[in-house]
Amino acid sequence: MKILSKENTTAKGITGNRIRLLLLSFLLLIAGAAFPFSTTDVYAGEIGELDQAPRSFLSETPFTSQCDLGSAVSDAVNSACGSDFAFVESSLLKNDINQGVVTKDDITNVFQQDEKLVVVPMSPYEMKQLLEQAVSQIQVDPSTEKIVREKSEDGESLFCQVSGFRFCYDASAPAGQRVHWIEKADEDHTRLDLDDNTSSYKVVMAESLYQSAGEGIIQENGGDPAAAEETGETLVSALSTYVAQNTVLPQGDTERSMVVGARRNTIAGVVSRPMLGLFAFILLVVLGVSRVRRRRLKEIMPDLYDSVSEKEFRFMK
Repeated sequence: MKILSKENTTAKGITGNRIRLLLLSFLLLIAGAAFPFSTTDVYAGEIGELDQAPRSFLSETPFTSQCDLGSAVSDAVNSACGSDFAFVESSLLKNDINQGVVTKDDITNVFQQDEKLVVVPMSPYEMKQLLEQAVSQIQVDPSTEKIVREKSEDGESLFCQVSGFRFCYDASAPAGQRVHWIEKADEDHTRLDLDDNTSSYKVVMAESLYQSAGEGIIQENGGDPAAAEETGETLVSALSTYVAQNTVLPQGDTERSMVVGARRNTIAGVVSRPMLGLFAFILLVVLGVSRVRRRRLKEIMPDLYDSVSEKEFRFMK
């Protein structure tokens, strides 16, 4: 019986490991060629850095109107899929994006769950029907003209953040008769004919919205539900690409859903932010001038100052 030395056994073991390593590398190369993946499929670590992030969507009213985060997400979806218009349910949003370095985890945490995106050919009439469903759950108190309910009784909402267009709806009108108009986001604000059921636009939406609303609308109007195309993109991949390409979010107009037939529940909703800032500045100036004049009166005529009431002082001015 031949006995191998320790040195020979070690050498053969090393040679065998090298062979196995080479075979494994070769198999990985074959697998990579057979199943290629794009950079939008996997994002590791830092994706981009934002100089300006959207306002907190929880501080806005995302279930009755467009919000900054919704504009960023819907624009990202529209851009990634090369579509004409985009619908993204507000109920898919969960967390904000913060200014500074943005990672894959940050993007993933924006959504309740990641979803596939599909592109569907839709007419203006079908788009109106989808929007009617989106705003049907909103209720207005006739006595106060304020929105008292944004979701259904089970807490669900189909309200959508949109891209590529803007629309106006009457929250106090009967459900199914609320959408007044839809305008393209072009320089001329071209209005779509809401009775037009022949023109076709590429509309992107999450797979869940298509299954719960879009598919039924297309079937009711004689369309082919199989015409919906998978894009290979998801909510996370689309927003990741968008953040990597932009340092300021959102890009574009955030006033894409206009509400009539209901009063805003806050003064910020009635008066624009620039006007609120101007009113605050004027108030500070008036208070400052009043304080200076009282101080001068006290320095010049302290006895008179002590005997003059606040009301009399205002009259003396």
